[in-house]
Amino acid sequence: MCTLRDYNSDLQHAVNKKIHLTQNSFGYMLVNMSMIHDYIESLNIQGGTRYRSDCPSCGHKNSFAAFNDGMNIIFKCFHADCNVKGRLRVRLSAAPPPLRTSNRYEESDKSLDSFHIPDTFVDISRSAVAMRYMKDVNVFDAYSHRTVRLMYDQRLNRAVFLIRDGSKTVDAVGRTLADVKPKWYRYGKSKQLFTAGDARDAVLVEDCASAASVSHLMTGVAMLGTSLLKEHIVQLKKFDTVYVALDKDATKLGLKTVQTLKPHLNVRMLILEDDLKNMEKEKLNEFIRRKTD
Repeated sequence: MCTLRDYNSDLQHAVNKKIHLTQNSFGYMLVNMSMIHDYIESLNIQGGTRYRSDCPSCGHKNSFAAFNDGMNIIFKCFHADCNVKGRLRVRLSAAPPPLRTSNRYEESDKSLDSFHIPDTFVDISRSAVAMRYMKDVNVFDAYSHRTVRLMYDQRLNRAVFLIRDGSKTVDAVGRTLADVKPKWYRYGKSKQLFTAGDARDAVLVEDCASAASVSHLMTGVAMLGTSLLKEHIVQLKKFDTVYVALDKDATKLGLKTVQTLKPHLNVRMLILEDDLKNMEKEKLNEFIRRKTD
């Protein structure tokens, strides 16, 4: 149970940071209501519909509910030790701003023509360590079914994911197999996203391994960084729905990404229980189906 001194300290922090202070059975809990509001807006809940998910504040499974009554979105976490609740006024959608892209990408990105697979790349099966890495991050099935193309860089000791534009290899990203930095290394300079699969819906993730791990359910798309370029938005517009599923420790970045994409395409956010590539296959299948139904 928190003391009066602790309470006063937390209350002052809440005032300074615009964080809501709520009480549960264990005492007082700081809740970032701004983050919760951003999360609710990212869901794009239509009038008269309900939405259920894991709570963005306490993280408990399927405890958070929101309902759009046409004027407000009423939300609440039903877990006994959370008590997050409130209402958010529905915003009228403004016309999406025109999307400006570089002519170089629309006509022809010259960097796509300049990439050549290095001589140090060999078939990934020649490295036992690389093959074990593929299995550890749930990529082996995608490799076996030729959903993705992987190689091994003998010089840099990296498992390499080839980035393709149609049938053409335009870039490559290597994941180190040793304790060296950077963990991920991009070999070329293209603006092409890494994709795995050919489904109409896509899951937008941070790295190639996570993208490949979901390719049997949806098209996995890797940002390969922390920001989206205008060219990336163009590439994502071909999908019916894009589910943003960045790593568990990148919720704020995920919300920012949703807000960036929202004017241009149908986008939803998934709050992860664990990084997709680290989930057991059965758990991953159940998680994706439950979150996207």
